[in-house]
Amino acid sequence: MRGEGRAISDIFLSYNRNDQSVARRFADALEREGFAVWWDVTIETGEAYDVVTENVLKNAKAVVVLWSPRSVVSRWVRSEATVADRNNTLLPVMIEPCDRSCSSSRKQRALSIGMGRRTTPIGVHL
Repeated sequence: MRGEGRAISDIFLSYNRNDQSVARRFADALEREGFAVWWDVTIETGEAYDVVTENVLKNAKAVVVLWSPRSVVSRWVRSEATVADRNNTLLPVMIEPCDRSCSSSRKQRALSIGMGRRTTPIGVHL
């Protein structure tokens, strides 16, 4: 699907490009659990990155942010985490030790998203 016509994703995956191999493992594991995962590798040629990303981010049921020393300094990742925090959809995951001085570091949530398929926390096996 293109642009704003996309179906709502269960999970928006936010990460730094240098952590893409880890992000792929998370996306694959979450999809195996039955979740519809959106991350930027799904953007099609010709789509406006910022428009598509903002639309999916605002409509996702959960936003998994992969925190690493690289993502904490990324304006894109920090912005996505801020939007998710405001929407109460933020699920932070620390993939490497790092200083997360932003407000999201004070919150913890289990990955138990009651979306009709699962209401108990999942153990994502990477």
